[in-house]
Amino acid sequence: MRFGDLLALIIVAAVGALVTAKIAEIYFHLPPCKLCTYQRMLYAALIIVSSVFFINRYYLFKIGVIILILVASVSIAFYHVGVEKKWFHYESSCTASFSKAKSFEEYKNMLEGKDVVSCDQSFFHFLGISIAGWNMIYSSLLLLITLVISIKHNWFKDEKAKAIA
Repeated sequence: MRFGDLLALIIVAAVGALVTAKIAEIYFHLPPCKLCTYQRMLYAALIIVSSVFFINRYYLFKIGVIILILVASVSIAFYHVGVEKKWFHYESSCTASFSKAKSFEEYKNMLEGKDVVSCDQSFFHFLGISIAGWNMIYSSLLLLITLVISIKHNWFKDEKAKAIA
């Protein structure tokens, strides 16, 4: 496999994730929460970065940036699953507790600032796994595939070291 093939695979996988998310949002009425939006931004970054990286040099830098984005995607997905399962506490306008309001005005202000979709609740499960869980699996597999292909083709070696070898 050539480096360009890996970039194409990453682009197709990221586009597939974004299209799937948009279909779920539009046709199944599953709007994204804040954490879902962050994960979508990372897939968009993968598409942009991978498209720019079709230039044939500096594999180490390119793979490093792609892996960094994928690690961020896996991390946010894991955190999102943890928020849904109550492993982690995520205090934001999408999970704010209204019981903390001391007056009607505070309650009203909290309600106005609250996001439409709560990050700590999953509204859809497939095979017992939430969408955030599936995203974590998907991102992890994409990261693993990228690592395996990169190691197999020795793309972690410095360009100068490759020229000498």
